[in-house]
Amino acid sequence: MTERSFPTISRHPGGFALRVALLALATAASSWAQGHDDTTSATSGTSVSELGGAKAQFAAAQKLYRAGKFADALPLFRDVAESTRSPNARLYVGHCLEQIGKIVDAYKVFKLIVKEISEHPEDKYGPTREAAMSELAVLSVRVGKVIISLADFPPDLTVTLDGVRVEEKELGSSIVVSPGDHRIEASASGQSPVRRDVAVEGGEVKTVTLSFKTSDAERAGPPSTAPPSRTESSAQGSTMRTIGFVTGGVGAAGLGVFAIAGLMAKNTFDKLDTECPSGCSDRAHLDDIDRGKSLQTTANVGLAVGVLGVGAGAALVILGASTDKEGPSVSFSKTGATFSYNGRF
Repeated sequence: MTERSFPTISRHPGGFALRVALLALATAASSWAQGHDDTTSATSGTSVSELGGAKAQFAAAQKLYRAGKFADALPLFRDVAESTRSPNARLYVGHCLEQIGKIVDAYKVFKLIVKEISEHPEDKYGPTREAAMSELAVLSVRVGKVIISLADFPPDLTVTLDGVRVEEKELGSSIVVSPGDHRIEASASGQSPVRRDVAVEGGEVKTVTLSFKTSDAERAGPPSTAPPSRTESSAQGSTMRTIGFVTGGVGAAGLGVFAIAGLMAKNTFDKLDTECPSGCSDRAHLDDIDRGKSLQTTANVGLAVGVLGVGAGAALVILGASTDKEGPSVSFSKTGATFSYNGRF
């Protein structure tokens, strides 16, 4: 790499004041172009006079940064980073973005620094890379990430995240987003648009899968609810009667439980009345009292199930028998119940 080097900046637990103090020590003039001569850069075309202007601009940006004027320092650091391609200047850009609350942009800048130095390693940029990686670790719990996955790729596919187009190379990869609600939309030729809303928290990674086939199926709506034919009505009537008999059987079983449990409860309480006319307080009789109460509860539940089951079963049998005859009938389907009248006019 032939980029110009600038003083690095790193995070310290002492807060912003300690960071500024360390920066003041790091701004010695010798650190401006360590390891470089004052000749034109072969890759950036930076002349001696331009380099001097960039140096003055960098010093002015540092002064603003130390004064806490991050928004004012940001464009100056950006100009220096673009004209000299210095990772150190770019590191200041990331810190300014982080300080003004643009954590997603700051994350992207620090990630770019690590990528560029890793691709073109130089020993003098080792601390810069470590500082950027440290900031990425801090920001990773403050930003969220979304992975957009597509089940199909129709022609003229366009995917957007919060209204911004997502490049094809970004699909299937982590996209850094701020914590909160986000809107993902996709459109393609001959397909109905697809939209998904997702809420992402800091440090969270969510995968959103888009499918045009699923969207078309959802838009097709429920199946037609045309009145059933006479054959279908007969089949429905047979099914209804079967369900009625089963329900009635459950109800009859409930009544049987009521009869047995109720009789046992009565016998238990009759025994207690005989043995303890004035009330029982010993442990043996207390167990009998608890047993009698349990049997009484079982009997009451059996009675409720029996009455409901027999009643519902009888209704279903009667309605099922009337579906293949003239007169009113009720049929059931996935979309609900249908009342109809069979007759001749």
